[in-house]
Parts: sequence; C-alpha cells; structure tokens
Amino acid sequence: MNARGAVAESTHLTALGQKVEGFTGVNRYIPVFTKPLDTPYHKKFFDESKVLLKQMDPSGPDPDRYVQSNFEAMNFLKLGIQRSGFKGRAAGDTEFKKESLKLIEALEGMEVKEGDDFPQGDKLLRREDHQAFLRQFIFDIHNNKHRLLEVIARDKTVVPPACTFPKA
Repeated sequence: MNARGAVAESTHLTALGQKVEGFTGVNRYIPVFTKPLDTPYHKKFFDESKVLLKQMDPSGPDPDRYVQSNFEAMNFLKLGIQRSGFKGRAAGDTEFKKESLKLIEALEGMEVKEGDDFPQGDKLLRREDHQAFLRQFIFDIHNNKHRLLEVIARDKTVVPPACTFPKA
C-alpha cells in the first residue's frame, strides 16, 4: 500500500493495529531517530512534545506532522515578528495594517536552518506563493513503528509557483 503519510500518523497507529503493517508513505515528519533526524534538536522537540501530548492523551502518543508543522509555523511567525518589528493593534487600525504588510514581507522568502526552532530541517518560504519547501521522508510501518526508507532533499521538492501574490 502506498499513500500520503497522514494515513499513518503516530496517533493513528494503535487504532490501525496490524492493518497498517507494511504501509509505505511520504511525510514531512516521522518520529524516528535515524539520520538525518538523529539530532539534539529533534530529540529536544520530541521529548518536550511527548510531555505535552501525554497531558492531553494519557497514552502518550509520539508527535506527528501536525505537532511538528504547528511548532515550526509559530517559530516562523516569531522570526517574522522580530524582523518586522510587528507590534499588533496597539497603535490603531491604520498602523496595524502597515505593520501586517511588513510582517508578510519579512516572512516572504524567509529561509531557516535546522535547529531548536526547526528540528525537522532547513526550510524556505517562497516569496511568490508562500509555499514552504522542506525535506520529505519516505517510510514504511514495520512492527507498528515508522521506519525511514529514504530522505527527499528539500531542493527536490521545489515546483514552479502555481500562482503569485501581488505586492500590496
């Protein structure tokens, strides 16, 4: 069976049981510690996420693509706010609109490197269409666990923009 990796998220594995054995998919995040994910950044993210997930679900699921992507999206936003000087609505609606445009400009074309804030790896947020590009992982499920089979480099995931956003 081959499909998008979201079918076999770590939170689904218990419910899927043996039915998911042998599943092969592609995903932007899998909870494994095989190179290139065998880093202190990923370990820190994984461990901190496990603690928080256990507070919500006593079974203590591993983090999945949704936890990882939201974590990294907030870190993108934090960098954009820092780089643009965004202050929010404190100065009124007119200033808020100007600051919002500066924030968008700060995010457009932003490239980040693997680290504590981006444990999945380097990323680019393309200016033209706001599409993010990052490495992908081909995996299968073996003994009800993700097993990394191949890494697709970020530059291999880039496709031409399907649209462009006009400059404000």
